[in-house]
Amino acid sequence: MTDANTIDVLCDGDCATHAETMWNALARQAENTENIRMKEEEYSSPESWNRFRWNRFHRAKLRPFGPNRDSGAKPVPDLPHVEIRYDPQPFSDALAARDESALAASAVDLLELVEGAYSGGPSQPKFVYGVSEPHYSRLVENDVPPPVSPESLAADRIEYACWLMGFPPALVETYGRETLLSAPAWQTTELPDGGVVVLATENPTNVCKPETRAIDQHLGLDPPPETEECDY
Repeated sequence: MTDANTIDVLCDGDCATHAETMWNALARQAENTENIRMKEEEYSSPESWNRFRWNRFHRAKLRPFGPNRDSGAKPVPDLPHVEIRYDPQPFSDALAARDESALAASAVDLLELVEGAYSGGPSQPKFVYGVSEPHYSRLVENDVPPPVSPESLAADRIEYACWLMGFPPALVETYGRETLLSAPAWQTTELPDGGVVVLATENPTNVCKPETRAIDQHLGLDPPPETEECDY
């Protein structure tokens, strides 16, 4: 595993404002939580990574990106977004020790971070998704398209399922609340605003066809041909 594990929060409008509002919301949660700590007292700059600790993930960081983030790798569609990167070491350690309880606990920590990021912005996100290697590399190398596109989101749809997904109410209406909550996933969670989070499996190194493709089938989605040989 590498440090290229990401959570992308796709949003409308000013992504810098969304990132700062999200940071402040996470900081409020940190005030009375020993294992959550914002390393800078205040959100510093949209031009740099703002670092924090979230339970087992000691080196998490977030930063906003506009739709044209840079001319190189684009693991997300051309939409404003806030990207959270985290060190997957807790997953690696649990897998090496064959400690299923630690693996599950790390997945729950990450799920709670996604829920906090989802609800922490000034408005509902358009979609939230998390990927790990090798999916991230395939996205960066343009071997596969992102799981959503501006066109799919305009139609309140996604292209295909991935490891971790946060559906806002508009997408929940498309696929059906009970359909999403009953997806063949390790965990599904309903959010206060009516959104739904789906985590395919607690093991980010096992994000392969049996998990995510089963969710595709459940939601009536056709994965792009490029994913058929992918181990995610």
